[in-house]
Amino acid sequence: RSRLSQFRTSFLEQAVAKSLKPGDRLYAPVIKLAPDANVTNAVSMVEVLSVSKRTATVKLDPPLGGEQTATIANSALVRNVGIMILRIGDFDTEYTLLDPLAKSLLQYFRLLVPDDIVVLKEFRALDELRTILTKNHAAYSHLILIGHGSTSSLRFGKEEVGASEFGKALEDSGCRGKVLVSLACLTGVASFAKCLSESPACEAVIAPFHSVQGAVASQFCQTLFAHNLLEGRSTKVAFRNARAAVPGTASFRLWVGGEMTAD
Repeated sequence: RSRLSQFRTSFLEQAVAKSLKPGDRLYAPVIKLAPDANVTNAVSMVEVLSVSKRTATVKLDPPLGGEQTATIANSALVRNVGIMILRIGDFDTEYTLLDPLAKSLLQYFRLLVPDDIVVLKEFRALDELRTILTKNHAAYSHLILIGHGSTSSLRFGKEEVGASEFGKALEDSGCRGKVLVSLACLTGVASFAKCLSESPACEAVIAPFHSVQGAVASQFCQTLFAHNLLEGRSTKVAFRNARAAVPGTASFRLWVGGEMTAD
């Protein structure tokens, strides 16, 4: 199947349904396991006890309490959940825009997922990004880009980096199949996002089609992940719900395999 066809299944099905086996430890949305549990995080580790065609019986980690096991759809289990926020500095707006946006998301994600699966990295050069990703990318399923963009590039310090060069940097760092959420203005247009979404480094690219105000960008990203991780929705469904909630005229796009899947 094409990458676009594959993506039409839930992001949370990533290589899970066909390879589940007893003893596996994976992440699952708490709301699907124990809706009334009084816990901090939106996802929890579970251990697979048995597997059927579409569901699995899992053992809950102690923080969930109550029932010791639960039955959950295979599609709601994922082997790797991790969020890396990448703040690309420009010297000029770091203190007034980029830092507040990055920190607002970091604090939000700390409410949503365990501290050890969310991290903020700050840099100004493409080589710095390569170094960071080469060392750390394997632990993270989602990359959040915060910086300044155009219809053809991202700004690293005072340098403009095109989509193909940026995608190559991701690939050279070992990235494969990441969900990349760019909050940089204009990076959702075809001349940037189409090229980037064709890279094997990216399972999907979500980015703004127009300029986007910082508070709106933060709200969109938080809503996206509330639907995706808190409610256990697919990336595509979470994107549509988040897009519908964006105030004003800001518009975001979802690209997969060089094709825009939702506008």
